Amino acid sequence: MKLLITLADITAFTAFSTNIGAHLVTPYIREAQTFDVKLPALVRAELEAELPTIDPLFKPDDFEAVNFPQAAVSAGWASPKLARAWYEAIRPLLALEAARRMLLWHGLHITAAGCENVSALPITDGQRAALRADLQAKAVHYRALYEAALLTLAPIPAATSCAPTRRRPGNGGLRSAAI
Repeated sequence: MKLLITLADITAFTAFSTNIGAHLVTPYIREAQTFDVKLPALVRAELEAELPTIDPLFKPDDFEAVNFPQAAVSAGWASPKLARAWYEAIRPLLALEAARRMLLWHGLHITAAGCENVSALPITDGQRAALRADLQAKAVHYRALYEAALLTLAPIPAATSCAPTRRRPGNGGLRSAAI
């Protein structure tokens, strides 16, 4: 599975050091993509095709909403709608979910004897829980934007016919009686 974000994306949304090795972050990004931010196959394929061609210096925050579509196209995006979804919902949600997963597991070493904490100066369980809760709260905001964006990128087809009724003839429906 091709990773859609890197450590640099995570540091754009939360206070993580860029001195962390990519090999330490990659499993958490992969888990976030697999379990937390499940993109439809078509949207994922479009992103995998477009992201390598995008100008790395493109900063969407530098443009007002009305100018964003033209700026996105000039930066290499074929679909301004996908670009907007990427920058406003998908990328931040992936970054926050990966950071939350990393905060949950990083510093633990699983051995035959159980779990060991291998960090130099470990944080308390309360601090770790508070940090995870903060990341999760931020992710809730972006999850709502993500779900709205998915409806515009990959709409769910409406049913073309109603399911057959399960009522027996003569039962249910409107009943009236004289009083």
